[in-house]
Amino acid sequence: MSGQLDRIIAYHRETKHHPNRMARGPGRMDWANQPHPYRSYEGAERIALDRLGFEGISGQPRPLPLTRENLSRFFFESLALSARKAVAGSEWSLRVNPSSGNLHPTECYLLAGGGERLDLSSGVYHYQPKDHSLELLAGLDEEGWQSIHLPPGALLLILTSIHWRESWKYGARAFRYCMLDLGHALAAAGESARCLGWEMALLDDMGTEDLSRILWNGPEGLDVDHRSGAERPDLMLALFSDGRAHRVVEGLA
Repeated sequence: MSGQLDRIIAYHRETKHHPNRMARGPGRMDWANQPHPYRSYEGAERIALDRLGFEGISGQPRPLPLTRENLSRFFFESLALSARKAVAGSEWSLRVNPSSGNLHPTECYLLAGGGERLDLSSGVYHYQPKDHSLELLAGLDEEGWQSIHLPPGALLLILTSIHWRESWKYGARAFRYCMLDLGHALAAAGESARCLGWEMALLDDMGTEDLSRILWNGPEGLDVDHRSGAERPDLMLALFSDGRAHRVVEGLA
């Protein structure tokens, strides 16, 4: 543990700003290798979500049920595109969750157990903010989903970071900004869930290796090579649409 702590402290010292100088960075912008701002999975089935916000739900009893429409609201008000800016011939999109340098290293994956009202098959999905859709990446059988022991109307989210999107601009300080953006996404998701009357819980006993197995290495995992470290799972969230907090039992990983 002391060795890990020493590395953390060394990284902090190496990448912090000082009163008389800035932390070391790349020194230039390598525009030819600018990261793409959106991850997508070629060949994945894409499920379009309605562009629904919170208007029209005032006065409705909370919590709102877990339906495709309300799941669309959740993503639309937390991780979707919010505006488009244009200056001097350049255009770029902004998102609901703020990002350092508008680089957006955070990606979101959804684990859903289906259900008649949700109108989604059980599986692992990637949320695509560019067109506000879900990409079905892997199916989950009923036995596998039931083994998680979640109450009805519950969902799981995994947030990941693509560090290159930040290191391209900030160099060694990229990890700091990835964690900052992760916090922004976490807060935006929590506020969106709260507006729907849902509860969100951080499953902080899940480590990076556990989350990697769930997404990429398990029997139902994604057929994607992430050994290069290009994308790293950071945390898992549970959403409870009945408005109550629950305990997620062991056995998820």
